[in-house]
Amino acid sequence: MRNSIFEKIAYGLAAAVFSLFLCSRCANTQAGPSGGPKDTIPPVLLKTTPKTNATYFSGKKVELAFNEYIALKEISKNVVMSPPSLRKPLVQRRGKNIQVVFQDTLWQNKTYTIDFGNALADNNEGNLYPPYKFVFSTGGTIDSMAFTGVVRDAYTLDPVENTAVMLYENLSDSAVYKELPIAIARTDSWGYFSLQNVAPRAYHMYALEDKNSNYRYDPGNEKIAFLDTLVIPEHTVSMLPVITDSKDTAALEARPVERLLLISAENVRKQFLVEYPQLEKRKFQLVFNQHYPVITCFQIEGINEPDYTIEYSRFRDTLTYWLTGATVPDTLRATIEYLKTDSLNNLSPIDANLQFSLKKEDQAQQEKDKKNKNDTVTEIPKLQPKINFSEQLGMRRGISVAFNALPVKIDTAKINLFKIDEKNNRTKEAFRWLSDTASRLRFYVQAKWVTITEYELEVLPDAFSDIYGLVNDTIVNKFTTPNPDKFCHITFDLSNVSSHYILQLLNEKKDRVLRETLIDKAGKVLFDYLPSGDYVVRFIEDANQNGVWDACKMETKTQPEKVTLMRFSDASEILHLRENSEVEQSVDMGKLFTPFPATQETIALDGNTGDEK
Repeated sequence: MRNSIFEKIAYGLAAAVFSLFLCSRCANTQAGPSGGPKDTIPPVLLKTTPKTNATYFSGKKVELAFNEYIALKEISKNVVMSPPSLRKPLVQRRGKNIQVVFQDTLWQNKTYTIDFGNALADNNEGNLYPPYKFVFSTGGTIDSMAFTGVVRDAYTLDPVENTAVMLYENLSDSAVYKELPIAIARTDSWGYFSLQNVAPRAYHMYALEDKNSNYRYDPGNEKIAFLDTLVIPEHTVSMLPVITDSKDTAALEARPVERLLLISAENVRKQFLVEYPQLEKRKFQLVFNQHYPVITCFQIEGINEPDYTIEYSRFRDTLTYWLTGATVPDTLRATIEYLKTDSLNNLSPIDANLQFSLKKEDQAQQEKDKKNKNDTVTEIPKLQPKINFSEQLGMRRGISVAFNALPVKIDTAKINLFKIDEKNNRTKEAFRWLSDTASRLRFYVQAKWVTITEYELEVLPDAFSDIYGLVNDTIVNKFTTPNPDKFCHITFDLSNVSSHYILQLLNEKKDRVLRETLIDKAGKVLFDYLPSGDYVVRFIEDANQNGVWDACKMETKTQPEKVTLMRFSDASEILHLRENSEVEQSVDMGKLFTPFPATQETIALDGNTGDEK
């Protein structure tokens, strides 16, 4: 123990002498007592009842006696009893003592640990008592084996704090849904866990977000991680380092890590039609709760299929219908047949009658617009698409032309692109008119752009018309292509590509994808016209080739798709790009995910770290 009781006694004597010294100077009425130096010494544990490592324990409570009054901090987060009980023990302060009162009957012949974490501090200055585990057994022996490891988010690879890591003796796959674990520990801010004093046998190991603290997995509401194989402890508690200072970063980083668990929220949402809003007179949606719904039949009353068009979201869970016929009924009705998740979690066919209606505020606005149109002579509204040339993406994508409503006519013969020189001479340029694969409302004008050059896009009257009959007036939009010296460019030279991958460029915080591309063959990938700054590069092994990262699936015991962050010459995951820089990075895709430490030892028990990909 770092600070002994003798230090506390010495401190008290010193304080008493200092007080007498102040009293002897009572004639000085100008200065008040200072109160002495600040207390920086943590509490001292005097004794425990029963003694630590006691066997054949049959009591109802455990008591810790300290030399001073103790404050309890975040009990629900810091204090963890293993094995857990349905009703958590009551942790309370009694004078200078801390009592742990058991509210459920303890299991027979089991070793128990009570991990107090950072819950104990002195009452005055908040000096933390070093992390402490109290151990006892309801049988005749103390189990002495241990597991250590780290829990990381499977997508971001960030450490995950306050996650429950659990062991099960029952090797049935249903145990994590129905039973309490035989041992539990919680991760700290480093994502680190230490399961101590467990028996030397085979276990299933899980990590659980456990939002409701019931020690059971609730699918669809909580994140979970699991190992592919059974685990058997190979090391004893005595082999683990004893860290008494929670701020000792070097010691914390050197802790042994035997297991890495990657936690994710599996996609177990049920399939059903969530809503079917009518957004405009000629526009409505079908919104489903799950990706790729199976619709066997959909019919709109009074409207034939050629008189509408459908816009799909990326995963087809939102279908936007645009009605393009000459007339539209005042009230829209439809019938739908699709597969819906039933009470047994099976997809079963269902029929439904739908009636669409505008929101009250939309109805009110339409009535107001109609009244204004009848009362006054107003200018006929014109179609005004949003036209933009992005400095970062324009050289590759071109000019973006976005409509508010579905266009039904686009006459490219009435669209002109001019290049303007320093003398203001205009030269007509060839261009391509391309639709956006992700949106029926967006299009691009692409050409052979010259950097640092002025261009003009001219759209003549009636080039565009939409489903409401609106047409455009003359539109003139000028812009200048960017100076490449302002930006950065990075090229990834990919080799040994034998699978499908997703390459993402992220911001430094890793909370936003800035650029993304799919990879299925070797070659070079260029991310150009990037602002100077710090970036992170993420690779995802797209095992099912659906173009997105997929979480774990408990039903088939499928791990989340593998993710790795690229590390650079300084071993950092941060890519520093300076203005006017061109970087080329070679990547051997065969080595990028091998070995992947989802179920392997990543750091030896002596604390030496292995290669981290």
